[in-house]
Amino acid sequence: MHGTTGLLTYIVCGGTIFPDIRSVTNLKSGVFMEKLSVCEEQILLCVMQMKKASGLRDVINGVNERYGHDWKTQTVSTFLSRTVKKGYLKATGKGKSTLYYPVNTLEEYQKEKLQKLLEELFDDDTELLLRCLNELERAPETT
Repeated sequence: MHGTTGLLTYIVCGGTIFPDIRSVTNLKSGVFMEKLSVCEEQILLCVMQMKKASGLRDVINGVNERYGHDWKTQTVSTFLSRTVKKGYLKATGKGKSTLYYPVNTLEEYQKEKLQKLLEELFDDDTELLLRCLNELERAPETT
């Protein structure tokens, strides 16, 4: 079951309340990386799914289409800069010719997020994680 209390989103599994996965800090090769905001993660996922170095215009179009935003150039540019600064994206070139590409593949990022979730929220108990996933598949989403 999913739910929300104020700004905190949570998941209930087997009577235990867990914070939403987006609040989990990412790891890359055992090195601490500053956690992404929801908006920064949306930018990162768009760049990762383009599977090629992407310019600002491509990212704007991708994130607006995928997530239903109406973000302008400056907004996306700010989120791209923050995501580069936090080490999740690399940038080449300058100004309008800057291209962005992910440091990791989408699959690597998903594995890192899942590993961190398993460690922090499930105490490395894979069976508990799988039971919770199974419950989520069967239960209708509620808010």
